[in-house]
Amino acid sequence: MTIDLSDPIFSNEDATRKHFEAIHWPNGPLCPKCCVVDQATLLTGKSHRAGMYQCNACREPFTVTVGSVMESSRVPLIKWTLGFHLMAASKKGVSANQLKRTLGLGSYRAASFMAHRMCEAMRPSEGALARRGGADGVVEVDKTFIGSDRTKKPHGEKKRRGYAHKHKGLSLVDRDTRQERSTVVDDLSAETLVPILTENIAAEARVMTDEAGQYASCPPTSPPTVSLARASTWTSWTARSTQTRFRVPFQSSSSA
Repeated sequence: MTIDLSDPIFSNEDATRKHFEAIHWPNGPLCPKCCVVDQATLLTGKSHRAGMYQCNACREPFTVTVGSVMESSRVPLIKWTLGFHLMAASKKGVSANQLKRTLGLGSYRAASFMAHRMCEAMRPSEGALARRGGADGVVEVDKTFIGSDRTKKPHGEKKRRGYAHKHKGLSLVDRDTRQERSTVVDDLSAETLVPILTENIAAEARVMTDEAGQYASCPPTSPPTVSLARASTWTSWTARSTQTRFRVPFQSSSSA
C-alpha cells in the first residue's frame, strides 16, 4: 500500500476530520450515546469546536473522536494521522521520543500519550485472539530478557552478569499466519509458562522451542521428536483451560 504524504489529510485539519468521519461513520454521524445514525446536526459558529455535532434524538453533542483513542486529546488530528502512518509504516515501531521530534510535539508526555494510545488501537480484537497453531500448525515459543527490573536491582546498584535481575518476556509465533503474541512474565518457572501456553496454543498444534526444562512439563500426547536442523524439541500436547491472560504486551521481532 502506497501512502502519498502530500495528501491533504496530512496537512489540512478539515480534510483530516472528514477522512476520519468517512471511516468511522460510513452511513452518517453515529451518536455515541443513543446510537442513532444520521440524525445529527453539525454545529457551527465560534462557540463550537470544529466538527461538533448534536444528536437530534438525545441532544448530546459529540465529535468523531468520541469513543476512539483520540478522545480528550488536544493534539491536532493532523499529527494523529501522521503518527498513525509512522507507527504502521515503521518495521520496528516508533519510540515516543521519535514521535516528539518528528511531529514537533511540545513534550515527551504528549508523545508518550500518543504512542500508548496508538499501540492500544493496534491491539487485536477479542475475535482475533484465537489460539495459535490450529490443526497440524506449528507454533514457535521462545523467551528473552530485556532491560533491568528495578524491583530486583535498584538504580545505582553495581551491574552484574546473568538474567535474574532482568525483565522476562515470552513470545509465541504461528508459523503459518506469522501472527505473534508476547507478554511479560514474573518468572520462567514451569508453573508460570505452562498455563500461558495451554491457554494460547491449540491442542492440535505442535510446539517448537529450545530444550529448556520448563517446556517438558507440557502434558505430551505423543512421544516428542527432535529437529536436528535447529536442535529443538517438538511436542504435541493437549491444551488445558486456564484463566491466565497476557498482561503487559510489548513489541518484539517477527519471530520468537
